[in-house]
Amino acid sequence: MRSRTTTFRSGGQCLPLPILHAAIAVAALAVSDASAASRGGEVGDRAASGCTEAADVFWIVSSRGVADPESNPDDAADRLRFYQGKAFGGWSAISGSGLAEAIAGEQPVVLWIHGNRTDFRDAVRSAAQLKRVLDRVVPDHGYRLVAWSWPADRMVRGVRQDSRLKSCRSVQEAALLAYWIEQTLPHRTVVLVGYSFGAQTALKTAAQLVASRRPDGERNTAAWLTSVEPGSSGFGIPGAMPSADGDGGVCPAEAAFALALWDSHRELSAELHVRLLAAAAACPAGSLATWLGGDTAAAPEFIGVTRNPRDPALRWYTHLWSHGGPQALGAVGPCGVPPAIADALEVRDVSCQVGRTHDWEVYLSAPGFQDLLRRALSPPARR
Repeated sequence: MRSRTTTFRSGGQCLPLPILHAAIAVAALAVSDASAASRGGEVGDRAASGCTEAADVFWIVSSRGVADPESNPDDAADRLRFYQGKAFGGWSAISGSGLAEAIAGEQPVVLWIHGNRTDFRDAVRSAAQLKRVLDRVVPDHGYRLVAWSWPADRMVRGVRQDSRLKSCRSVQEAALLAYWIEQTLPHRTVVLVGYSFGAQTALKTAAQLVASRRPDGERNTAAWLTSVEPGSSGFGIPGAMPSADGDGGVCPAEAAFALALWDSHRELSAELHVRLLAAAAACPAGSLATWLGGDTAAAPEFIGVTRNPRDPALRWYTHLWSHGGPQALGAVGPCGVPPAIADALEVRDVSCQVGRTHDWEVYLSAPGFQDLLRRALSPPARR
């Protein structure tokens, strides 16, 4: 299943027109992000209080100022912006070093990745909602919450075209997020919690982190990736990852970050513990097998997936790239689960709890999702 993509040739490289649209739009998103940050205190169900206890605080990493695509990992990381938020309202800008110091320790780090059509304010609000649920699920506050805010505002007209852009961008986000985790949280337990396209980001981030931890290192990872001739086009990057959209193409930012992951702090990778929770996942049902079907020693400690065949957005997913495309993981559950991850996988059918909606707040309130959240933050019972 292939989609036709108009390309633009510049400097000897062919770039898909949708990615050029995204590159233009992300500049506007960066302005919107900065504007939202200057209006802190507009998030949550209640006004911000003077309480500064750690239990009420979470943090935000914004990639809305990172151009799409980015070829230099260090440059992309320098464009990240950091904020501190409160569970009941308000946020303020902080430095990257300030965030790293604030979340230092041994507690698990919950990394929240929101879905499509979400501006900065709504991204912070969704993190605040998750924080309040986490405080009930993990009453001792034995965790740190970091929200990853990516440019998910509407970029172009048309649901299909805009969703295609976000699908590719959500895969590119995984490369940057994995790179940031390797640099910031090398010895920690990281619980990736993603919703909709954010679940695709979480899943692919886990895949990249897992690949960097495999005993044979780059040799195993290279076999897992698809090699292309360097310099052949804008996609001609060594070791570029195949897209999971069934199109066979690649998102050009991925390989640069993947190569950086292989080269940086490899001796620390084995100390990183990865857990994954995918809610209403807008990615192909075979993604787990495609991206995480490696050896058991490097697999995530826990993989939680919600399933809701009544979700209208996930039912429409088969039409994203072409009619009769792959079904969504969040609609039908995982297909072709490999033995390497079978023991770590737990699937919850939330169709009766959520019903015919794709709303994040409804998924968040579902007992099945909250049970998976509790399991993701519990000490691993297996492995």
